Amino acid sequence: MSKKTQAKSNTDGLGDRLKNFVESMAFADVFPRTLLASHNPNYDVRRNPNLESYSRFNWVVSGPEFLTPENLPEGAQIQYLYRFVFSTETTIARTTEAGAVPEGQSIPEEHQIGTIHAQFVVEYLSAINPDQVEDKVLEIFQKKLVAFHAWNFWRELLSNLALRARLPVPSLPSFPNV
Repeated sequence: MSKKTQAKSNTDGLGDRLKNFVESMAFADVFPRTLLASHNPNYDVRRNPNLESYSRFNWVVSGPEFLTPENLPEGAQIQYLYRFVFSTETTIARTTEAGAVPEGQSIPEEHQIGTIHAQFVVEYLSAINPDQVEDKVLEIFQKKLVAFHAWNFWRELLSNLALRARLPVPSLPSFPNV
């Protein structure tokens, strides 16, 4: 971030509002909602046990959905449940003599070995009423922190599901600096 951008961010108070919001959020849960692993019909693990492969990862966070608990005891502080959806797609492809298809280009279907789709629900508790949180704060939280909190769950599930589906195990990189 440039000094000029940083100064603007500090003067409009967004950094402080984001910090307060993040500090109010308590990570509650993450769980898979949807899982799908599929093979390309032309891929046979028995014929290609040592196939060189690479993986391409895509992910997006959507939400949040807000829930408030009902039937709270008298005098209990209201906690709001913030629920986000972390949707992922991993394409596993055969490495050709030319190498991996460059990022940003479509992987030809004949190079694709399999695909794993996983969708996770990521939940947080907070005493802050969602109506009091500005869109920009939610957008930053969603882009940086929700994916960060779900990342290791995705990594473990991806490895496990690929092994069980007899696909080459993709190596999910460490969380990117987004």
